[in-house]
Amino acid sequence: MDDEVPRLAAAGYVMYYKKNPMMILPSWSVEPFSPLEHYKQSLISGTNSVGYSLLMAKMKKELVGAKTPMGGWLKWIIILGLIGIVVYAIFFTGGN
Repeated sequence: MDDEVPRLAAAGYVMYYKKNPMMILPSWSVEPFSPLEHYKQSLISGTNSVGYSLLMAKMKKELVGAKTPMGGWLKWIIILGLIGIVVYAIFFTGGN
């Protein structure tokens, strides 16, 4: 009983907020809001976000994978070039 009106209560109507059970009781109905029915309806209508996180993870992985990392040989060429410039500056410019 809620507000002197008998209400239907079953496990399918219970939701949890911060580990505390709760029910949404509309004043116009004896049946509480059913998250299970709403979930099934969202699957049928296509408004569910179940696969969204999986899709976004896949898209981000492909985006990161699309970047081609600088090849190992290119890094060594750049490092050797910089070392060559430093060696030339030290030995052949005379320090003045």
